[in-house]
Amino acid sequence: MTTMSDLTKLHLVEKLLAIVSILITTTVTVEALFEAVYGSHPIFTAYSLFWFCLASIICTTMALSRQLVAQLWSLTLNLYFLHRIPLLYYAPDLLDYPNYLNRSQASIEEASLYFFVCVFFLWIGINFTELLFHQYKKRREDHHLPVIDGTLKLFSVTAEWEEIVRTSLLVGLALLAVQFFAMTYFNLGITGAVRLDETLNILLAFTQMVLFFTPIAIFAYLVGHARKNFELKKNAIRLFIIVIISNALLSSRGALLGIAFSAYVGIRFIGLPEQNKYTKSIFIILIMAFVLYPVITYTRYLYLDIDIKFFEWFANFNYMGEVSARIGSSVESYFLWFKYVSEGTQEQLTSLSTRIYDALNGLVPGDIVTYDPEINISKLQVAIGRPEVKAFQSVSFLEQLGGHGENAGMFGMLVIMFGPFFFISFFVVGLLTSIVEKSKVSPFWKYYWIPVLLSTPWVIPPVATVQQTILLIVVIVYSAYRRPRMDKCVTTSGEVSSR
Repeated sequence: MTTMSDLTKLHLVEKLLAIVSILITTTVTVEALFEAVYGSHPIFTAYSLFWFCLASIICTTMALSRQLVAQLWSLTLNLYFLHRIPLLYYAPDLLDYPNYLNRSQASIEEASLYFFVCVFFLWIGINFTELLFHQYKKRREDHHLPVIDGTLKLFSVTAEWEEIVRTSLLVGLALLAVQFFAMTYFNLGITGAVRLDETLNILLAFTQMVLFFTPIAIFAYLVGHARKNFELKKNAIRLFIIVIISNALLSSRGALLGIAFSAYVGIRFIGLPEQNKYTKSIFIILIMAFVLYPVITYTRYLYLDIDIKFFEWFANFNYMGEVSARIGSSVESYFLWFKYVSEGTQEQLTSLSTRIYDALNGLVPGDIVTYDPEINISKLQVAIGRPEVKAFQSVSFLEQLGGHGENAGMFGMLVIMFGPFFFISFFVVGLLTSIVEKSKVSPFWKYYWIPVLLSTPWVIPPVATVQQTILLIVVIVYSAYRRPRMDKCVTTSGEVSSR
């Protein structure tokens, strides 16, 4: 069990994350006590705040832990969920889906209990590995891992990072050209754009594949930095610029936040010394994300040819409400789906089996497994949560390709897939992430797979992750095969010239 004295052993970013978690816990505790006395809040009751408070205490314990996955889980839960609870208490008018969630205190009370149970089982799963891995009973006092060499291993295949990045640059440029072509001529990949032809879905998938190189760009840069390899760092930056351009074309508002998170995870797994030095870079990225958020949001209107004047629109832009709603959108989505599933659904919602089928189908261009089509969850969420918008209630809207949709988030998806037993998946994923961290797998693969498990507690990777993994494997294998051939060509060329 960690104590407050452990705070002195943490790096600067770790301390900040722990302090934020403590502040959230303290704030929710005060709100729970206040509500117990007055009991007049339109969203939360003392009962629901009590369970959120207990969940936040566990998150704080994980933030103070010396185990990296525990800290990452605490960061994930605080960033995407718990930070929004005190905000909604003080500003209940920021609640999304107010019409559907109006007078839903009883449902939110039950949802808060299940949320606490999820976090508790997650904590049990993370610490359960101490029973399985006795050799890890005594944890390292620091998180520094041995600095990795300049190669990446995939089973028996070994590729040099320089070759991996060079190959990624060529493929990334080609995919970026495809993305630009698809957006220019077909409006494919533009957020909010409607597709009229389902046969364009394969081309649409290619428009987002540039983003698959994000982990290679970030990790290769860190490898180059650790090994003082200027050429590797330079090429990694070029690859990173290609990824940024792709994100800009997609008007991705969460891209910079995801990059900051990915960079932090990479720094920790690669074991760079003096990690406090890199705090400034991470904070610069976060500040950029905050400043550019409204600009990126506005570009979506430009792409869709919606006539809105920037300064008139920006005058009504609520930074805190908009950014928090985007980051913490899983809170209201969780409340919505918990209430909807509890009341009984009529539609055929997604299930674990269909997630497995989708993952299998992601292995090939066509379908390995065919099944009856299900309703679009993203669009159904809009139809349920925004009954005041009549355009969202039509059958044609639910069957529309592309257009407006909203993310159910990890907790919402788990409720949809598992019903009242969704908390069990948190024990499983807590156990898996902890096992991966403690394993002897290459730091890159830990860096790659743990964030996937953080975002998908149902363990089955989404189609995009399956396709990304296939692309990375192809790039790694090709890079490993390409280097010996190049060496052979150089040798042959040298022999010919000497003659």
